[in-house]
Amino acid sequence: MVITQAALSPKEQFQPTPAPPEPVHAESGKPPLWMHLLAVVGVSLLTLYVSLGLWGWTYDDAFIIYRYARNFAEGAGMVYNLGEHYLGTSSIGYTLLLAGLHKAAPGVDFPLLGSLVSAAGLWAAGMLVWAIGVQTRTLLVGLPAALLTVANPMLVESWGGEMPLLLPLVLGAIFCYSRATSTRAYLLTGALIGAAVLTRQDSLVLVGLIVAHYLWKHRKLPLALMGAIFVVLLPWLLYSWAFFGSPVPGTLGAKVAQGKAGWPFFLSGSLNLFSDILGKGLARPLVLSLLPIGLATLLWDLYRRRKLEPWLLMLGWAALFTAGYTALRVAFYTWYAVP
Repeated sequence: MVITQAALSPKEQFQPTPAPPEPVHAESGKPPLWMHLLAVVGVSLLTLYVSLGLWGWTYDDAFIIYRYARNFAEGAGMVYNLGEHYLGTSSIGYTLLLAGLHKAAPGVDFPLLGSLVSAAGLWAAGMLVWAIGVQTRTLLVGLPAALLTVANPMLVESWGGEMPLLLPLVLGAIFCYSRATSTRAYLLTGALIGAAVLTRQDSLVLVGLIVAHYLWKHRKLPLALMGAIFVVLLPWLLYSWAFFGSPVPGTLGAKVAQGKAGWPFFLSGSLNLFSDILGKGLARPLVLSLLPIGLATLLWDLYRRRKLEPWLLMLGWAALFTAGYTALRVAFYTWYAVP
């Protein structure tokens, strides 16, 4: 039996036909729940695998930070040798964090505390990369990028040091800044940037990058963000000038001197390390071929006016970090290659 439109009631005739549900594509709209679960499970399992293999291990320079943290926690001040006021730790923020953890759990050795921080930082970095992929609707980039971040051998080699802590602070600051629409969000962004600068003072390039971007975008200074950075850094600035006479660690001068003495410089050392990691098998041409593909994809997305601001800020941070250390001609160390 065929029902014609005339046979329908007036109400039924003008009832709109429900549109069929649109499929969720990986590059448009909100991701389905299974993609979130895949990202969380993948990042968590990779972090667990890396953590179990490296638990309690670290590299030699991290023990300098551990000793500063122990002395500070035990009331001797931030010193390596008792009574010697010399700032030889490259990461104030990490030193303070470890000192606090040591006070909370005095029976846990510092390499284990370092592993705990590294595991948490590695997981947070992976999840933040995924969150940026969701934010920019580049899920097919965000998911593999999150997994590769956790499995990055350059980051793994810095296990127990400050880099696994620095990375989520930088990524968190970029993520918050790119979403910020209120004063509270800018205050949070500034606090994260301040914490990143405390963790490594070379994160000052991130301050310059964010402030310059905001100034270019809004034609005014981000006063709330800059104020939050200042508030976070002020206690350390006052303490370091009173205790050491300067907030700048002596490690920078040592690295510059090593470069002058013939140690491989930052840029050449980074390229050599990257080449060693690729090896001479199929991985080398495969990875190298992905570089121009990635660049072409980025340019195409920019042409299509896609909102890639967080990815571009990440690239900008890495570029400024590289340019700064190249200009300073510092000696290369593995953990410098993380950005």
